[in-house]
Amino acid sequence: MAFAVLWPRPSTQADTTIHKVKPFNIYDGDTFHAMVEGKDEKIRVIGIDTPEMDDPVFGAEAKQARQFTVSLIEGKTVWLEVDVGAERDQYGRLLAYVWLVDPTDMQDKAKQVAQNTLNGRLVAEGYAKSVTYKPNTTYADLFEGLAKQAQKDGLGLWPTGVFGK
Repeated sequence: MAFAVLWPRPSTQADTTIHKVKPFNIYDGDTFHAMVEGKDEKIRVIGIDTPEMDDPVFGAEAKQARQFTVSLIEGKTVWLEVDVGAERDQYGRLLAYVWLVDPTDMQDKAKQVAQNTLNGRLVAEGYAKSVTYKPNTTYADLFEGLAKQAQKDGLGLWPTGVFGK
């Protein structure tokens, strides 16, 4: 599936750091573990939200989102892009944009987000909704546009009602 990014580009690009990792223990669609600089870190995929595995109503949808994530990252190398100064959430998880290809030398990452990040793929294919918490807003407009298109097209989990109307 090809993605054309037509939404506004990020207005501000935060300073970021990149970590090359191999994911393991994929908990759900937006949470997994990886060794980052020799430390086992729980990673939260930011800018999006997938259903929770323990949801009594949408547990099956959570399993579908998890399986989609597994298909993209399990046993593979990914690159975590972390906003400097906003690295962790209130639960201590490392917050990251998860690149499926090395973004280090990309000239215009905003054009690559939909196709080359776990975050973008989950939203574009309807397995996650766009959810942004400041200050991690680098790709917020892109994720919102992808979510609207996925909802309009009835992709992934949108027809189930898991993300509301």
